[in-house]
Amino acid sequence: MIATQPKALLIDLEGTVRFGGPAIPGAAQALNRLRAAGYTLRFVTNIDSMTPESICRGLTEIGAQGTPAEIFTPLVALRRFVAEHRGCTWYFLLSAELLPEFEGLMRSTNPTVPAGGDTAAHAAAGSAVGAAVGESSTSRPPDYVVIGDFRDRMTYGLLNQAYRHLVAGSRLVALQRQQYFMGPDGRYLDNGAFVQMLEWASGVEALVLGKPSGEFYRLALAELGLGPSAVLVVGDDVAMDVAGARAVGAPSALVRTGKFSHEALEASPVRPDLVLESLAYLPEVLGL
Repeated sequence: MIATQPKALLIDLEGTVRFGGPAIPGAAQALNRLRAAGYTLRFVTNIDSMTPESICRGLTEIGAQGTPAEIFTPLVALRRFVAEHRGCTWYFLLSAELLPEFEGLMRSTNPTVPAGGDTAAHAAAGSAVGAAVGESSTSRPPDYVVIGDFRDRMTYGLLNQAYRHLVAGSRLVALQRQQYFMGPDGRYLDNGAFVQMLEWASGVEALVLGKPSGEFYRLALAELGLGPSAVLVVGDDVAMDVAGARAVGAPSALVRTGKFSHEALEASPVRPDLVLESLAYLPEVLGL
């Protein structure tokens, strides 16, 4: 059980409020009850391919209320990170929706590499990549390579150029490193698979901006002006939501929807304060 009544709720989205599009049964109604009861809501999510405005439109479609200011994603952390590193140079692997915000900071254009398994063709394409971005063997790499969910524009050329920058001295920043996400028809590879690939190939360890980073949750708490004991973190992923809450000393509730796995919970070194069948039961637990 939680020791004190929270003032704010930091609620995950995918697998907690909705699942591959449709709402979790009773979740939208629960959110509306919590909001009406005076709880401050923040949707703390690792969605890193969409703007808060787009995410809000998705909430409206499932009958839940929300404003862009209530959406807290790795994009918020990236904006702050970029602002704190003015004067640095960047290479962004971001979705087509997010890239325009940062494109002016790119030191190079984005190359493409033709498909095919021929080694000579790949070698030639690699040379073309270097030419396309205006890089040479002696040019200085960007200070940072930033990778998020860019599956809508992912190519071998983009990944290979990121790899080249890293082995030449760039540092690696990941918006998040989840292993997979759940869709209505099963699992999909998430950003973590590509982050780990770049880490393994380059020997460069990534700085992670999103869940379960304690700094990510500290940013959310600072925005609310609250300490960790004044919030309740709610989510479906023990490795992301519960671990993130533990990193800042906040209580947590794990819901048995979305990515929830009994095996993952048993194997986890961290434990939630509450386990609920779904978000629909949270108002009752809080005495509403």
